[in-house]
Amino acid sequence: MKNEIYFNSQENILALNERLYQAELENYNSLIYKRMIYWADLQGKTLQGESDQFDQKESEDMYKWSRFFLEKFLT
Repeated sequence: MKNEIYFNSQENILALNERLYQAELENYNSLIYKRMIYWADLQGKTLQGESDQFDQKESEDMYKWSRFFLEKFLT
């Protein structure tokens, strides 16, 4: 399969992001790559309880983006 990407479940989302970007998929451009880094950072801050660095809308947007990402690139 041309676009087969291998991902170890022990790796984090940034490793997957890097693999998808390096595969030069047609729709996986630098803006999507950078946005995934942003969302991963936001998720990390959420898990660390640093809620003073983002607002509710950003959390909702992260959820929407995650759904978009999964549906578009991992199905």
